[in-house]
Amino acid sequence: MGFGGGSILASLASAELIDAIGVAECLGLLSVTYFVIMISSAQFLRFPDKIHKSPLVRDIQLCEFLILSTLSSD
Repeated sequence: MGFGGGSILASLASAELIDAIGVAECLGLLSVTYFVIMISSAQFLRFPDKIHKSPLVRDIQLCEFLILSTLSSD
């Protein structure tokens, strides 16, 4: 659906909510709903317990080490 479809649905829902409960109450309800959704989804987006280093990460760390050791030897 994407952002365009989501904004169409949200605008229709917002218009109905504004008519039913008013502007300030609608914004309060939408902000509390957004906060709850973001906090609950953040519970699933945590770092893994054990981070496995890929070969690319090891190569980058090796390049950083070589650059730093070259700069510090000057």
